[in-house]
Amino acid sequence: MSASAAAPSARIASLSTWANILAAAAVQLVSLSIVRRGSTMLLPRGSAHFALESPSSFAFGYSGSSVNAALSTLGAFSTLLLMLCTFANFALIASNAFILAALTTLGLKATGLSSTTPAVAQLNLLPFAAAALHAVENVLFLIVVATGAHLGGLAGAIGFFRDIAGAASVAVVAGTLPVFLFEWSKSIGRDGRQQVKFQQKAQ
Repeated sequence: MSASAAAPSARIASLSTWANILAAAAVQLVSLSIVRRGSTMLLPRGSAHFALESPSSFAFGYSGSSVNAALSTLGAFSTLLLMLCTFANFALIASNAFILAALTTLGLKATGLSSTTPAVAQLNLLPFAAAALHAVENVLFLIVVATGAHLGGLAGAIGFFRDIAGAASVAVVAGTLPVFLFEWSKSIGRDGRQQVKFQQKAQ
């Protein structure tokens, strides 16, 4: 990570509050419902969902021929609906990236790694790297759906790399979040004991 990444990393850290996480989770829930239901209804049964695949699942790419085969079954109205789902996917991509980045920030703070090794704190940018790749993939998929351009293979190749970045993001959260939850539960216990002592003194 470079020094130029320090500022956006710090900005993300400052926004990593539970209020913002819950707001992003609400956006994620709504957009995920639209994208998942829409892609399941419109694309052939058993087909991959390509760029519309959930950011938390990893298919590691797909072929242009599989995209063309799936889209060839769609009529004009179904194509329009799939385009709307693809637009909604941008909200899912952004909200998922913020939630993972915020959880990464909280986890790294709990482990102490973000203070002892400042460069490690910039790992909270990793979800946004995955999101940037996913957004490009989503744009290419949207172009394929709208125009029939032969860009499905390129979208699949980008999808492969975004899944690598996404899996790394999830791994960082999985490795650090348990430490945060443990420290958080201890702080709640300390606050409860302090409150009991305060009440006893008041009596």
